[in-house]
Amino acid sequence: RHEGGQRLVLYLVKQAAIADADVAPQGRKLPQAALVRDVSQKTLDLLSKTCDPMRPVLWPLLFEALTPAEYLPAAPTLCKALGSLATKLAATSPAELVLPVRLNPNLPGHPAIFARLALYLAVPHRWPSLGLHAAALLPMLAPQLSPSLRPLCDSQLAPLAARLAAPGAANADAATYRADT
Repeated sequence: RHEGGQRLVLYLVKQAAIADADVAPQGRKLPQAALVRDVSQKTLDLLSKTCDPMRPVLWPLLFEALTPAEYLPAAPTLCKALGSLATKLAATSPAELVLPVRLNPNLPGHPAIFARLALYLAVPHRWPSLGLHAAALLPMLAPQLSPSLRPLCDSQLAPLAARLAAPGAANADAATYRADT
Protein backbone atom coordinates (compact mmCIF):
# COMPACT_ATOMS: atom_id res chain seq x y z
CA ARG A 1 0.00 0.00 0.00
CA HIS A 2 2.79 2.44 0.86
CA GLU A 3 5.54 0.67 -1.07
CA GLY A 4 6.66 3.69 -3.11
CA GLY A 5 6.78 5.86 0.00
CA GLN A 6 8.72 3.19 1.89
CA ARG A 7 11.33 3.01 -0.85
CA LEU A 8 11.72 6.77 -0.84
CA VAL A 9 12.10 6.91 2.93
CA LEU A 10 14.63 4.06 3.02
CA TYR A 11 16.58 5.75 0.22
CA LEU A 12 16.65 8.98 2.24
CA VAL A 13 17.76 7.09 5.36
CA LYS A 14 20.60 5.44 3.42
CA GLN A 15 21.73 8.82 2.12
CA ALA A 16 21.42 10.38 5.58
CA ALA A 17 23.67 7.59 6.88
CA ILE A 18 26.64 8.51 4.69
CA ALA A 19 29.55 8.36 7.10
CA ASP A 20 32.04 11.19 7.48
CA ALA A 21 34.76 8.88 6.17
CA ASP A 22 32.84 8.49 2.90
CA VAL A 23 32.54 12.21 2.26
CA ALA A 24 34.57 13.15 -0.83
CA PRO A 25 37.07 16.02 -0.78
CA GLN A 26 35.86 19.44 -1.88
CA GLY A 27 36.35 20.76 -5.41
CA ARG A 28 34.63 18.06 -7.43
CA LYS A 29 31.86 18.86 -9.88
CA LEU A 30 29.73 15.87 -8.81
CA PRO A 31 27.37 16.29 -5.85
CA GLN A 32 29.35 16.00 -2.68
CA ALA A 33 28.45 13.16 -0.32
CA ALA A 34 28.13 15.67 2.51
CA LEU A 35 25.61 17.69 0.50
CA VAL A 36 23.59 14.58 -0.35
CA ARG A 37 23.66 13.57 3.33
CA ASP A 38 22.56 17.02 4.51
CA VAL A 39 19.73 17.24 1.97
CA SER A 40 18.49 13.76 2.96
CA GLN A 41 18.62 14.63 6.67
CA LYS A 42 16.70 17.85 6.12
CA THR A 43 14.15 16.09 3.90
CA LEU A 44 13.47 13.43 6.55
CA ASP A 45 13.12 16.17 9.15
CA LEU A 46 10.66 18.12 7.00
CA LEU A 47 8.65 15.00 6.12
CA SER A 48 8.27 14.13 9.79
CA LYS A 49 7.22 17.64 10.79
CA THR A 50 5.14 18.95 7.92
CA CYS A 51 3.82 16.15 5.73
CA ASP A 52 0.93 14.46 7.54
CA PRO A 53 0.12 12.07 4.64
CA MET A 54 3.60 10.55 5.10
CA ARG A 55 2.96 9.71 8.75
CA PRO A 56 1.63 6.17 8.02
CA VAL A 57 4.80 5.49 6.05
CA LEU A 58 7.27 7.09 8.47
CA TRP A 59 5.69 5.64 11.62
CA PRO A 60 6.73 2.86 12.22
CA LEU A 61 9.08 2.46 9.18
CA LEU A 62 11.79 4.65 10.69
CA PHE A 63 12.05 2.21 13.60
CA GLU A 64 13.15 -0.44 11.10
CA ALA A 65 16.14 1.78 10.34
CA LEU A 66 16.91 2.52 14.00
CA THR A 67 18.75 -0.72 14.79
CA PRO A 68 20.79 -1.84 11.71
CA ALA A 69 24.46 -0.87 11.99
CA GLU A 70 24.54 0.44 8.40
CA TYR A 71 22.23 3.30 9.44
CA LEU A 72 24.11 4.35 12.60
CA PRO A 73 25.36 7.66 11.14
CA ALA A 74 21.70 8.60 10.55
CA ALA A 75 20.80 7.98 14.20
CA PRO A 76 20.38 11.66 15.19
CA THR A 77 18.15 12.27 12.17
CA LEU A 78 16.07 9.16 12.87
CA CYS A 79 15.65 9.99 16.56
CA LYS A 80 14.69 13.58 15.73
CA ALA A 81 12.15 12.51 13.09
CA LEU A 82 10.69 9.82 15.36
CA GLY A 83 10.47 12.33 18.19
CA SER A 84 8.57 14.78 15.97
CA LEU A 85 6.21 12.03 14.84
CA ALA A 86 5.69 10.76 18.40
CA THR A 87 4.89 14.27 19.62
CA LYS A 88 2.28 14.70 16.87
CA LEU A 89 0.77 11.26 17.45
CA ALA A 90 0.58 11.78 21.21
CA ALA A 91 -1.33 15.01 20.64
CA THR A 92 -3.64 13.92 17.82
CA SER A 93 -4.07 10.13 17.92
CA PRO A 94 -2.36 8.44 20.89
CA ALA A 95 -3.57 4.97 19.85
CA GLU A 96 -1.35 5.18 16.74
CA LEU A 97 1.68 5.78 18.96
CA VAL A 98 1.70 2.08 19.89
CA LEU A 99 4.14 0.19 17.68
CA PRO A 100 2.62 -2.86 15.98
CA VAL A 101 5.61 -5.13 16.69
CA ARG A 102 3.49 -8.29 16.61
CA LEU A 103 1.89 -7.40 13.27
CA ASN A 104 5.03 -6.19 11.51
CA PRO A 105 7.90 -8.71 11.49
CA ASN A 106 10.32 -6.05 10.19
CA LEU A 107 10.00 -3.91 13.31
CA PRO A 108 12.62 -4.39 15.98
CA GLY A 109 11.17 -5.58 19.27
CA HIS A 110 10.77 -3.37 22.31
CA PRO A 111 14.01 -4.64 23.90
CA ALA A 112 15.97 -3.82 20.72
CA ILE A 113 14.49 -0.31 20.54
CA PHE A 114 15.25 0.31 24.20
CA ALA A 115 18.79 -1.07 23.84
CA ARG A 116 19.51 1.14 20.83
CA LEU A 117 18.20 4.29 22.51
CA ALA A 118 20.12 3.44 25.70
CA LEU A 119 23.26 3.04 23.59
CA TYR A 120 22.69 6.46 22.06
CA LEU A 121 22.32 7.92 25.54
CA ALA A 122 25.58 6.26 26.58
CA VAL A 123 27.46 8.10 23.81
CA PRO A 124 25.39 11.29 23.46
CA HIS A 125 28.11 13.25 21.65
CA ARG A 126 29.01 10.58 19.06
CA TRP A 127 27.07 12.60 16.49
CA PRO A 128 25.64 16.11 16.92
CA SER A 129 22.38 16.12 18.90
CA LEU A 130 22.28 12.32 19.17
CA GLY A 131 21.79 12.23 22.94
CA LEU A 132 19.35 15.11 22.93
CA HIS A 133 17.04 13.46 20.39
CA ALA A 134 17.31 10.01 22.00
CA ALA A 135 16.54 11.53 25.42
CA ALA A 136 13.45 13.22 23.95
CA LEU A 137 12.21 10.07 22.18
CA LEU A 138 12.64 7.51 24.94
CA PRO A 139 10.10 8.97 27.41
CA MET A 140 7.44 9.01 24.70
CA LEU A 141 8.01 5.31 24.02
CA ALA A 142 8.57 4.31 27.65
CA PRO A 143 5.01 3.14 28.46
CA GLN A 144 5.07 0.56 25.67
CA LEU A 145 8.70 -0.48 26.12
CA SER A 146 8.39 -1.32 29.83
CA PRO A 147 6.00 -0.28 32.61
CA SER A 148 8.92 0.42 34.95
CA LEU A 149 10.71 2.67 32.46
CA ARG A 150 8.51 5.76 32.88
CA PRO A 151 9.67 6.65 36.43
CA LEU A 152 13.28 6.21 35.34
CA CYS A 153 12.71 8.53 32.40
CA ASP A 154 11.14 11.14 34.65
CA SER A 155 13.89 11.05 37.26
CA GLN A 156 16.98 10.51 35.08
CA LEU A 157 16.30 11.55 31.51
CA ALA A 158 14.86 14.97 32.27
CA PRO A 159 18.13 16.19 33.85
CA LEU A 160 20.17 14.54 31.10
CA ALA A 161 18.05 16.15 28.39
CA ALA A 162 18.43 19.55 30.08
CA ARG A 163 22.18 19.11 30.20
CA LEU A 164 22.37 18.04 26.56
CA ALA A 165 20.22 21.02 25.52
CA ALA A 166 22.43 23.49 27.39
CA PRO A 167 24.37 26.00 25.29
CA GLY A 168 27.61 24.46 24.05
CA ALA A 169 26.56 20.91 24.88
CA ALA A 170 26.50 19.95 21.21
CA ASN A 171 30.15 20.91 20.90
CA ALA A 172 31.34 19.16 24.06
CA ASP A 173 33.43 16.10 23.47
CA ALA A 174 32.67 12.70 24.97
CA ALA A 175 35.69 12.74 27.29
CA THR A 176 34.60 16.01 28.91
CA TYR A 177 31.05 14.70 29.24
CA ARG A 178 32.22 11.51 30.97
CA ALA A 179 34.55 13.44 33.29
CA ASP A 180 31.73 15.69 34.48
CA THR A 181 29.24 12.92 35.25
